[in-house]
Amino acid sequence: MRITACGHATLYIETGDQRIFVDPVFESELVDGAVQFSPARTFDQARLPVPTALVITHGHFDHFVPASLRRFDTGLPIYTSEDVELIAALRELGFARITALRPFEELCIGDLRVCPTPSGHGEPEVGLLFADDSGTFWHMADGEVTPRIGRRLLHRYGSVDVISAKYQPVVRASMGYLRNRGAAFDKEEVINWLETACRCEPRLVFPYASGLCFGGRHAWFNRYALPLSPDETVALLRRRLGEARAAVVAPGDVVTLAGPGRVGVEQQASPFVAAIAAAPIAWEPVDVATLDGLGDAAARAALRVELEKQLRGDWLRWLRAEAGNRDSLWSAYVDNQVVWQLVVHAGGGERLCYHVDLRDVGAIETRAGLSGDANAFTHLGGATLAEVLAGRTTAALFWLAGQARSFEKIIVVRDGRLHAPAGRRTPQNEMADPLTYYLRHAADGSIPALHADHDERAGREAQRDAVGQLLRAGELDRRDVAQLAVTLAQLALGEGGGDIDPSAVQAESDGFRARVGLVDEDETRRWLDDASLDVERYSRLLAGIVAARARAVQPERMQEGERWAAALALLE
Repeated sequence: MRITACGHATLYIETGDQRIFVDPVFESELVDGAVQFSPARTFDQARLPVPTALVITHGHFDHFVPASLRRFDTGLPIYTSEDVELIAALRELGFARITALRPFEELCIGDLRVCPTPSGHGEPEVGLLFADDSGTFWHMADGEVTPRIGRRLLHRYGSVDVISAKYQPVVRASMGYLRNRGAAFDKEEVINWLETACRCEPRLVFPYASGLCFGGRHAWFNRYALPLSPDETVALLRRRLGEARAAVVAPGDVVTLAGPGRVGVEQQASPFVAAIAAAPIAWEPVDVATLDGLGDAAARAALRVELEKQLRGDWLRWLRAEAGNRDSLWSAYVDNQVVWQLVVHAGGGERLCYHVDLRDVGAIETRAGLSGDANAFTHLGGATLAEVLAGRTTAALFWLAGQARSFEKIIVVRDGRLHAPAGRRTPQNEMADPLTYYLRHAADGSIPALHADHDERAGREAQRDAVGQLLRAGELDRRDVAQLAVTLAQLALGEGGGDIDPSAVQAESDGFRARVGLVDEDETRRWLDDASLDVERYSRLLAGIVAARARAVQPERMQEGERWAAALALLE
């Protein structure tokens, strides 16, 4: 059996007596150019083979393209899903020999056995397992599959030689952005698809059926819609199955099955289709235009110097210690095989890029540039970072004013299986961002200017203004209450909170624990852990709240008192 990848979902399958096109699409673009092929491909129309049969897995616009089907003799047999509308459309094109495929009801096309596989999608669609004397090939197509289907195929056919696996969560990722759900996608569905392939004990898996991108004025959407590349998926599969059992297959590559256990890939071996080289598409689901930069080249150069001092000095020593401490939140980065990528938008189109590989706790180093293995990302505004490193403002502005954006695509191979991230995580607003966490909570004396009297006063003023603006605008999410409380405590104590009566602090603690249901010490410690607080900071928080309550009722400072009262209402 020979399987030619033709790009996106199109395949050409040759067996002893059959030549079959699956989802034949030969156009260079779809939807008036809004959708293009990635990687792009080119066809030699004069050498396009004449098939013995056609398969249309389902009726979506990127699988059923009438203009491509008009190239074929309408006397050819067509096999398709049980889709009444699709079958009617095929008849309108002149095809009459149409067979509807039923899941797991095997049929023969000449000497080739074909087993349709089901999909959990709401619309009729099928995958296909092809079998002959040379081996077996399962094409998932767009099927929503589960490991149960993989086990059933394994039981019926034994180890499946080759699988083209669904891998790209484009629908969930794009819908997440369009519906304001944030920079995320459903890892469990990706894990389901890949684990389903792995359950078939394949000799080779290649990610397929997701070779599209957006073009022209719609190209901006690529950064939000396409989280996983074929290379990243192959890297996951190799960690799961072994180095030789996964590969990227490009348009024009031919996969060959030459008997039991004999599988090979011939690159660009097709006589009628070839790949066109293009730059890879990066998943970067942040609006980088809103990250502030520096207008002066000298200021950008100074930022690079100060940033590298941190990334190769105090911060790196801190991260190594935290990653190696099993009680630290940041040890989860090691457990979850994180490669962290930092991108600082310095201004003038300049990006400062660094990455840290935390998969080996004994070899943690800061390296310049972009990493192809990165699975956790942080983008920072350069102007804010420069001000923080110079001690002119507080690192709280990263989250208060939206100058830090983090996202991740972490899928872990653990205990021989693919998993979503596990273990303890930092609070929501700090996930995947060890740098701003360090600058906010652990920098201590590594930025001396932060501790100078005049800069400390300026920092408190910036904190007060930022908190006040958020409270007045009603933009504070309840997720951030614990961090706001810490800021309130710092402000209240730092602005002459005076001596705090210990009994008032204890009463505040008792009342707070009763309100949120912390009935014993274990539950309280779990809450502290979730809020990224230790006992000392919790005590300071309570002291700050007591001070804030006192400030809230001072009639001579009513405007500011109203602000504190609003903050305290949130804490209730």
